[in-house]
Formats: sequence, C-alpha cells, structure tokens
Amino acid sequence: MDTAFAAPGATENAFSGAFHGDAELRDWLLARLFRRAAEGRLKGFQFEWENGQGGLTAGLVSSASPEVFTSLTGMPPSFAAALEACIPEAVTEALARSLLEGVSVGADLRQIAPRFVLAMLDDSVTE
Repeated sequence: MDTAFAAPGATENAFSGAFHGDAELRDWLLARLFRRAAEGRLKGFQFEWENGQGGLTAGLVSSASPEVFTSLTGMPPSFAAALEACIPEAVTEALARSLLEGVSVGADLRQIAPRFVLAMLDDSVTE
C-alpha cells in the first residue's frame, strides 16, 4: 500500500509547526538535504527512499513514511505531497534550497496543499 497519500487523520493531527519550532533542527535537516541534492541522490516526484536515494521529502527524513516525515519535521504529509508535485525529474541543490529555505521555523503549513490544488484548478479553468 502506498502510504504517501494516506488519508488525513493521525499524521495531519500530529502537526506541531515546521521543524517543531526548532531552528537548529531546521538547519540540520536542510544541511543534510542540500548535501544529498548536491550529490545527485534526490529524484523528482518520488516518495521512496531506498539505498540512500529517493525523493526530496523522503530525503529530508531518510524515510518514505508520512508518519516519519511529520514526526521529524513537524510538517503535514499533505505539504510533502504538494512539494513533490512541484519537482521536475532532477532535484538540484539550488532547487531544494529555493523550495525549502523559505519555510519559517514553526510555520503552519496545513493549508498549503489545498491552496496549491485550488490554484492548479483555477489555472486549468482560465487556460
């Protein structure tokens, strides 16, 4: 079963704010992620993490589990799904930085995915 798009509930309710409000945790997780991106170990729109390679959000926490993502980052799995939808085939360090450096410590990201979907739908209707 693909748990990357697990039903909201347990993982969404475990939300505590981006990086659990901890700037040191943010810096450590992002430094590791940026290093992995620079090494070419991250791929676009993948939720897997195997043999030290995988998607951007899985690379942030070394796991494909949405529960692990929320537990370690304080961010909802819906944010991870929205983020992965923005990623092309290759994840460069510059792309990883542009997507995640702006996430403030403690930010409430629960509405990002619904807003992202609405924006996509709005764009498709106006084209």
